[in-house]
Amino acid sequence: MNKTIKWIGGLVIILVVIVLITSQQSGQTNITEPIKIGVITPLTGDYSIVGEEVQKGIELAVSQLGKQGVKISVVCEDDQLDPKNTVTAANKLITIDKVDFVVVFSVEEAKPIFSLFNNAKIPLLVLFDSNNAIKSAGPYIFSNGFSTEKTGELMADYAFNTLKLKKIAIVSHVDEWSKIITESFKNKFIDDGGVVVYNDSVQIGTSDFRSIILKIKNAKPDGIYFPLIPFDAIDFIKQINQYNISVPMLSGDGLFQSIIDAVGKLSDNIYYTNGYLENSDLLQLYKSKYQKYPDTLLFVASGYDGILKVGKSLSSSKNIKTIFDNIFGLVKTADRIEKIYRVESGKSIEVK
Repeated sequence: MNKTIKWIGGLVIILVVIVLITSQQSGQTNITEPIKIGVITPLTGDYSIVGEEVQKGIELAVSQLGKQGVKISVVCEDDQLDPKNTVTAANKLITIDKVDFVVVFSVEEAKPIFSLFNNAKIPLLVLFDSNNAIKSAGPYIFSNGFSTEKTGELMADYAFNTLKLKKIAIVSHVDEWSKIITESFKNKFIDDGGVVVYNDSVQIGTSDFRSIILKIKNAKPDGIYFPLIPFDAIDFIKQINQYNISVPMLSGDGLFQSIIDAVGKLSDNIYYTNGYLENSDLLQLYKSKYQKYPDTLLFVASGYDGILKVGKSLSSSKNIKTIFDNIFGLVKTADRIEKIYRVESGKSIEVK
């Protein structure tokens, strides 16, 4: 009898071990443990305004999901939008915190860590950007963002066919997002029949654009496209006006409200592309929790929408990778297209 009991006990232990190993290998989540999400975003430094709002959006989503019985714990890491810090944060979340999946705000943050997440077989979700680089990055890389390429094409088409611009000058950043959106804008504008009379890129942190502006003025464009990331656009807009260049100016989603406020009336009649809200209740949710309105609601929305979309599909013993595959499908991205806005008296008005 004792031998039989020992044999049965040993068999039970073996079965438990097999179940645990299988669960770990398949990406399943322990029934009793909350889903652990890693967040990499700039919480200090020049771009902290972005990271802080993203983090608050995630907090709001986790709170909403908690009311629905979905348990989520969050581990936040500050990368200051520096690739080296992003890699360090990613390694920590994967090896030490052992998160179930990780979110980042932008393609700039995602690109240096694509291979880390594919090798670890842990999903990485880009909250705001979506582009071909993400689509081809590997089976564990996903996006809930707006298509960079399609957004650039949208603005090019609007510039040529609606604003009737034929000659464009382009100033961009040496930056992943700026490079992608510039190329898509340029190619579409040329395909439509337009001409790019000047095209240059500058390092992030550039504050003196005077030599570039003189070259733009000499090229005599009838429009300027400047997809600069914050906050260099402030100096560019001010200096363009100092040289009395009065042609339509177009930009990307790096032109958010803080920049518009900083340049005041100089921003009037600038056209730019930007995302839109999926949840009309988000503003009041934010106000209720933080007792103020957000600086940039879209940054909040990127964190809120991404976590909420995944969180609603979470359940006990569910394979995390399968959840992502089911939500985003074969293309692995939401691929939404931004809208076009025009600034009037410091306010953004949707025009397309």
